[in-house]
Amino acid sequence: MMAAVFESPLQMPVKEVARPDCPEGGLLVRVEACGVCGTDVRIFNHGHHRVAPPRIIGHEIAGVVEEVGKGVGAFRGGERVMLFPATSCGRCHLCRRGRANLCAAKEGFGYEWDGGYAQYVAVGSKAICNGNVIPIPKSLSFEEATLVEPLSCCVNGQEKLIIAPQDSVLIIGAGPIGLMHLLLARRKGVAKTLVLELQESRMDRATVFNPDVLLKASDSLAEKRVLGETNGHGPDVVIVACSSVRAQEQAMRLVSKGGRVLFFAGLPADVSRTTYDANRIHYDEIFIFGSFASSLDQYRTARDLVSATPGEFRKMLTHHLLLDDVVEALKLVQQGQGLKVVVRPQSKAPTGEQNCLLS
Repeated sequence: MMAAVFESPLQMPVKEVARPDCPEGGLLVRVEACGVCGTDVRIFNHGHHRVAPPRIIGHEIAGVVEEVGKGVGAFRGGERVMLFPATSCGRCHLCRRGRANLCAAKEGFGYEWDGGYAQYVAVGSKAICNGNVIPIPKSLSFEEATLVEPLSCCVNGQEKLIIAPQDSVLIIGAGPIGLMHLLLARRKGVAKTLVLELQESRMDRATVFNPDVLLKASDSLAEKRVLGETNGHGPDVVIVACSSVRAQEQAMRLVSKGGRVLFFAGLPADVSRTTYDANRIHYDEIFIFGSFASSLDQYRTARDLVSATPGEFRKMLTHHLLLDDVVEALKLVQQGQGLKVVVRPQSKAPTGEQNCLLS
């Protein structure tokens, strides 16, 4: 099969590799679509402590069951499926408390196991037993099914915020994650949605999703306008959906008394320190949350949301590239062009190798 193999930072050639065997007690899935995540960009550029090269990355996977392993009776060949990306130990104190996404022993596609930037992916018995293989609803295409995993991460974040209809919600960052947060907040019937975005191209795309207020982050009057749109007290909820220390500090300035702030996006390790007035947290009773990844239940919730209104989420899909162009797909995400980028596993070259470098 053809696959994009991460060999070291900035080296991920697309080449012919051995097709994986169908594991006993598992499945072999023919990949039809794999969404590109910002984490994939970071792995490509810098590597990752969980990714030991050579490794096929990509974890937003949808495809078709190609082969069914011995002892697997729940699936059949030809069935359309999507893959929840991670398993956990199920025994540690975090797993027992329903926080499996934080399990230190978790394993997943595109990390410890080969992922979706390939024509086939092997699904082992551990993933089968954990419930990671989920049928794709008839209402969804393969590309739409790849949206479920990032949306489930947004579901995880918003569950912590307990957003109510009377709340005003500010989202900083109008990339795909920020706009998913916008759609989720609107489903809760919030009083007002506000979006701050730095890039002009993303502002243009955000208008399609109809936030109540859309502001250019670089505008010197943007913060004043946010306060004006929230009767002077600031938004009740602020979601930081971009990897920016400045955005985190801005969230702490703008949030109302008694408000909630979600730091959704991680920061590079060398710039992960920030400063804000701790007295604001104390005297104004500000609640700060972080969120990372999602649970299997949240994945199923996200599946139901997307399948109920696929047209609402379909607008996220702006680029569809072939496997040979996977690094171009990473570049599109890195540069903030478009929204969700999806890689299809067909390769233009049946054999040989294409050296891919992201500059």
